Amino acid sequence: MAINLLGFASAFATFLGVWLGHVAVRKIEREMTNLWIPALIAFTMGSGLRSHLSLSQACIYLRCAASSV
Repeated sequence: MAINLLGFASAFATFLGVWLGHVAVRKIEREMTNLWIPALIAFTMGSGLRSHLSLSQACIYLRCAASSV
């Protein structure tokens, strides 16, 4: 029986991502005197990512609708 390494790789990637995110936030909190600046940057980047994903989903939907006509 072969060992499936996908679960281990997923768990490791999740742990590493959460850990790096936690360390990054703590470093930003330590370095910055005004937290509203990085919070505004993170909000802007998140909003841009969300609008980009929404646009890409709309394009996929429109292509599917156009091909079925």
